[in-house]
Amino acid sequence: MKITVNNEPYLSEEALSLSQLLTNLAIEDNGIAVAVNEDIVSRSLWDGQNLCDGDRVIVIKATAGG
Repeated sequence: MKITVNNEPYLSEEALSLSQLLTNLAIEDNGIAVAVNEDIVSRSLWDGQNLCDGDRVIVIKATAGG
């Protein structure tokens, strides 16, 4: 399966949920928002959000500042 994560290709031999992808990429889930194919996915749905070939995932990390 080939997906795109923050405009970078990501290949997986097996099906992944959104939470599995974040774990594989060592992305901590505190202070982030995630969109799949331009739709924000609620954190409560990450375990059940199965990714498909060609999906586009965007991970945005909140940062403090001004």
